Amino acid sequence: MEDGWGADVAALTRWLENSAGTAPAERTRVCVAVAAGLFAAGLTRPPFPVDAGEPWLSCARAFWALRIQAEPGVATAVACARWLRDDSGLPAERRSVIAWEWSFGFGVEARASVESDHDLTAAAGALTGRDTSEVYAFAAVFHAAKLYGNLRFDELGCFLEGSALVLGAGEGFQGGALVTALRGFAARGDRRHTTVYADGLLDRAWAADPGSRLVVEVCLHALALAAPGHGVGERLCARAWEAVTTWPDDHVLWGRLAAGQRLCGRAAEARVSIDTALRYLLDAGEWDSPARTVYLRERDLIGSMPHPDAGDVDVPEPRPVHTDLPGVAVPRLAFLAMFLVGGLVVLVAAGTTAADASWRTRLGQEALLGVSLLALAAGVCAALRLLLRRWERTG
Repeated sequence: MEDGWGADVAALTRWLENSAGTAPAERTRVCVAVAAGLFAAGLTRPPFPVDAGEPWLSCARAFWALRIQAEPGVATAVACARWLRDDSGLPAERRSVIAWEWSFGFGVEARASVESDHDLTAAAGALTGRDTSEVYAFAAVFHAAKLYGNLRFDELGCFLEGSALVLGAGEGFQGGALVTALRGFAARGDRRHTTVYADGLLDRAWAADPGSRLVVEVCLHALALAAPGHGVGERLCARAWEAVTTWPDDHVLWGRLAAGQRLCGRAAEARVSIDTALRYLLDAGEWDSPARTVYLRERDLIGSMPHPDAGDVDVPEPRPVHTDLPGVAVPRLAFLAMFLVGGLVVLVAAGTTAADASWRTRLGQEALLGVSLLALAAGVCAALRLLLRRWERTG
């Protein structure tokens, strides 16, 4: 640290400490600002442990993100892994979770800078005997995430099979859920492997660690990139729904669920899911991130579906009906009904009228009979038309 920066670093640290009780949005803003100040001061690592949790952990993450952005190589990832191991103050179990999240996230963010095999070999050779499998694993996930973010399936598969960084991380890492999920992701896009092989790896990873948010994300991404058909939409829906029940505030998982529902033709449900993803994206303060463009594009695809309110794809299509049925059959049926009912009324009236009734009485009865007949015919015709229209709608 250069002379004159000590007071500034102390002030930044106090500012960070005072933000502990503020609202999440304000705390995030302070963490980013403090990290930028520490980086500008020339520090190469955060000057505080993070075992106390927030806001220290978020500030440390923001600091290392700035270092990765400035030097997006494996060497910087190794420096971060060493700091986590030696100076973060985190217990091993908690440190492992943070290491996967950071290394993968940093790698995706730095995917524009992918090192060559020669550079990777040199970076692996620079590791010393005191660098444990934990450091190797951090560096391996960091580089794998770059290939993952760029959809370089073949290179990702080859890297996970024989890289010195992966081998140095040990057999436990190589057979772990995250690497298995990444191998399944790579196999999904590698023509040398079958869909059955790729799905087997993804299923194994999902079953091995269903509580890992990172493993779930990789598996869902692999399904989302698969070609439609062969039950892909149904599998994506089922897995994504399981994920959002575990992480209900995660906009990425809601976006995957919307894509699966669209593939299944469930447009109404997909519209709700993608709107939920956009809402949680805004709540997370990430509205200006690339995810917004992805979700809005998905929303447009859902909106362009032919029957946005059709519901589930298992609903059968209505049977075709003859649209001219009401216009032809109704008058015929009404005429027949009028004839039958009219004849019945005439017979009843003739049988109930006295033989010695005057012509005025008979004329009144005939007039009343005519009006009743017309009203009855109109009612029968209207009832038949309603019944036939309902029949036409339902098939």
